[in-house]
Amino acid sequence: MDASVVPKGVAVQIHAYIGPTPAKPDNSALRVKDGKQIEVANGSTGETLGLQLDYVYQQATEADVVERSLRSLVAASVEGVNVSVLAVGSTKSQKNRVLFFPMADQSLAAAVFQTLLDTLQSKVSTLGSSGASPAAANGGVTSARKSQVISVATFSLRVSFAELYEETITDLLAASKGDSSDNKLALVIEDDPALGKTIKNLTQSPPLTSLTDFRRVLDAGLSARRSNNGLYGNSSEFSSAVLRISVKQTFAFRDAATQELHSFFDLVDLPATDRLARTGAAVRLSEGPLLNKSLFALQEVFESLTHKSGDEVSVRYQGSQLTTVLQDALGGNCLTFVLMCLSPGDMAGSTATLQLGRMLPRISTFPVVNNDMLRGLRRRQLMVQKQLAGAAKDNPTGEKLGLADYERRLHDLEGKLAQNALERRVLREDKDALTAQLGELRTKYRELFDNELSLRTELLTCEQDKLALSKAFVAFQLECDTQVQQLDSDKFELETRLLKAEQLVVEIQQDDTTKAAQIQDLCAKMNELVADKTRLGGELALLQKAAKTAESARDAEAKKNQQLSLELIVAVNQKHKCQGEVEALATQLRSRQAQVDGHLAECTQLRSDNDALRQQVAGLEDKLEAMRKDVVRRELELERAELAAKKEQLETQQAGRDADSKRQLSVQQLSQELETQRAAFAADKRLLELQLERGQHDLARETREKQHLMNALTSKNEENEELVLALERARHDLQAQLETFRLKLALLQQSCSSGERASESGAGIQELKELVASYQVRERELRDELNSTRNANFRLARRLRGPGQDTTEPPQNPDDRDREDGGEQVERLRGRLAAAEQQVASEMERRAEQSLVLAELEAQNATLVQELKETQRSEQTPAARDSESGVRAITEMHAALARQLEEVRRLTVQQQQVTRIVDTAAPPSQSQPRTDNASDPNELQSLRAAKTQLESRLSSSKAQWMALLEQVERRCAELLTKNVMLSEDNENLRHHLTKARMKAPRH
Repeated sequence: MDASVVPKGVAVQIHAYIGPTPAKPDNSALRVKDGKQIEVANGSTGETLGLQLDYVYQQATEADVVERSLRSLVAASVEGVNVSVLAVGSTKSQKNRVLFFPMADQSLAAAVFQTLLDTLQSKVSTLGSSGASPAAANGGVTSARKSQVISVATFSLRVSFAELYEETITDLLAASKGDSSDNKLALVIEDDPALGKTIKNLTQSPPLTSLTDFRRVLDAGLSARRSNNGLYGNSSEFSSAVLRISVKQTFAFRDAATQELHSFFDLVDLPATDRLARTGAAVRLSEGPLLNKSLFALQEVFESLTHKSGDEVSVRYQGSQLTTVLQDALGGNCLTFVLMCLSPGDMAGSTATLQLGRMLPRISTFPVVNNDMLRGLRRRQLMVQKQLAGAAKDNPTGEKLGLADYERRLHDLEGKLAQNALERRVLREDKDALTAQLGELRTKYRELFDNELSLRTELLTCEQDKLALSKAFVAFQLECDTQVQQLDSDKFELETRLLKAEQLVVEIQQDDTTKAAQIQDLCAKMNELVADKTRLGGELALLQKAAKTAESARDAEAKKNQQLSLELIVAVNQKHKCQGEVEALATQLRSRQAQVDGHLAECTQLRSDNDALRQQVAGLEDKLEAMRKDVVRRELELERAELAAKKEQLETQQAGRDADSKRQLSVQQLSQELETQRAAFAADKRLLELQLERGQHDLARETREKQHLMNALTSKNEENEELVLALERARHDLQAQLETFRLKLALLQQSCSSGERASESGAGIQELKELVASYQVRERELRDELNSTRNANFRLARRLRGPGQDTTEPPQNPDDRDREDGGEQVERLRGRLAAAEQQVASEMERRAEQSLVLAELEAQNATLVQELKETQRSEQTPAARDSESGVRAITEMHAALARQLEEVRRLTVQQQQVTRIVDTAAPPSQSQPRTDNASDPNELQSLRAAKTQLESRLSSSKAQWMALLEQVERRCAELLTKNVMLSEDNENLRHHLTKARMKAPRH
């Protein structure tokens, strides 16, 4: 073989798996482009780091990973090739859970074992059922035995599980069984002729025949792993685990010896990459030399393997136990697959993982089939190495051998070399053929996958465009229906309020008629009382004359007169009761009159507001008609666009029948969806009404949230000030610590400068320099953290200051026209209020005069009663007959007097009703002037209460109608804005649709 020819090998496959967001994410993001390129971006600084991969998994299951990435590796392992799957990632990415714990249905390790078991069973059944075809065992039989017939084929699967922590290997299967430390043998890494680097004395499970047995073994090993928390974190962050599935296949031939085929499938959980973000010297000084030795040794091996082949850089696989075990996986006889586990909120870990992944594409391995010939070559190589080592030990003095012995050994070596060259040539030919086939298959697979991906992408874009167009059309139609429904509801509400106001006016008029009738009755009664009074005056004169004649009989009739006095007292009580009823009726009359005045003013206000609202409704109806015309125009444009699309589809049918049929189907589906959506618009109107109510509730809720945000803003400002003070204190503390560190470093440098000449202190000076460098790194990190904290604080203050300014600023464009209209309405209402006050004052004057007349009548009635009492005293005579006649006469006089009083009251009420009717008919300017007599305090108080009630009603009705008017105008502005936005979205959708249709014939 020519020494200048350098084998290329097989490149390492690199896939990425994006896990869930951690509990405490930082300000970073992961972006995936075209499914094969991943990029991590720092949200604070804007720095990005990208890497080109073979594939990126996003929210994938174990079935997706096995089907796309690991099935080909399982097939290679069944054919006798060693396979290693390396999981790389930070602590937050939870790479050990991706490998060994269930994702959706089962873990990735269990899925690999199940696939391996099914493939081996299928292979054995195929060899047994097909009559043991020689071609069936092509990968597992050497070229010398391909013509032989296989009689029996068997296989076995064994599992071993080891953990590496601080350069110590732990047998997890032995630890799970509870073996004592005295019975354990030392675990040593050695070279195996069949499998390469293996761990000697590592426990292997018995042959596994089902997935249940594998899960039991896996759970036992996982339970034995270290999970305790140490000084620098959990031990799982620094440990690594190697799960090896050993595959042994046995083929028995009829005319030849039995042949074995060995291979393994490794699942390796590498240490967390978080520490790679810091320098190695600082990590070793802070966390010890052994804790991260395997991680930095792995990084060193990657860096050595990424050098060009002409550089002749030696690879230190013996730098740690982990790199020694993975020697075949990192450049030897193994087919290696790397699964990079990333997390969206882990900037430091993702950056370290991607930097480590940048070295992987330049690493190559050299996998071969582990058959008998390869094992023989490896065994012969080991024997030669042992013989050379033994010869060096047996002849330490360097004695010269004879020339014949040298020639004999030289001939033997030349023969072995020729035989090896022949075997290598055969192996190279087989390997080149297999590599060419593998390359062709991979090329075809990638082409098919790329074609499928492009077709899916194009289909997805078409679906998205179709969905966006349908959503825009539906939103526009719903908005139009919402506007129509809102206008109808507003119109119906206004008409309802107008009808209620007219009904209230009718009821008030009916009450006025009833009250006028009652007042007329009271005036008639007052007239009767006046007539009775005059008649009783004449009778009283006659009685006085009779009393003078009956003075002699008064003493005898004293007892009877006392009884008559009691009856007179009862009559007086009845009279007082009637007077109370009259006063109550007068009070009710005054309250009713005030209510009537308030209702009349409110009715006039409602009529004026109704006229204004009718004008607004007319304007809104005009706008609605314009919007309906716009909707019809857009429907026509949409139909034209559909006709144009159909025309383009007919033109593109000549380019390809398959593509045309698919597009026609998509167009038909789109038209059907549009028809179904149009049919469902009637049902959606009810939902829109509910949404309108919810929008009103949401508006109230947003106002409350705005108030809460203002409160939160004040609290955040206070917290910001506290954070600024805390940052200043922390900065002063850090500066003090920095000064102390600098003083200590200066003292250490002065103390070590005197001893630099001594030969024994070289290592100490080097360690001191590393310590100084670590302190300097720590100083820079602290400064960077302080600067980042200040920047974050400044951004937080600016973000909190923004909404505060927005909430405190007044609205930019107020509606001046609405303010002027509101001012005019206020002036008109003030004029009406002044007129109402004048009417109320005139009414109070008239009622005061009537109350004076009523008081005079009541005084006359009281004098009559007093005269009756005196007459009774004078008529107390001993004559019985005269007393009885006198009692009858007094009773009749009292009844007549009561009738006369009722008639006077009736006439008074009638006069008040007539004066009220005259006042309502006369203009406010012709009201009578006030009199100097004082009115009743209760009446004045009731009139003042009625006045305040009228003012409150006027202000509330005005505010209510103004708020309603503002709400209607605000809604109209929102509808116009949404209409403009929908028109822009419609234009954009048409533009994208035309682009998609122009791209379609090219594909």
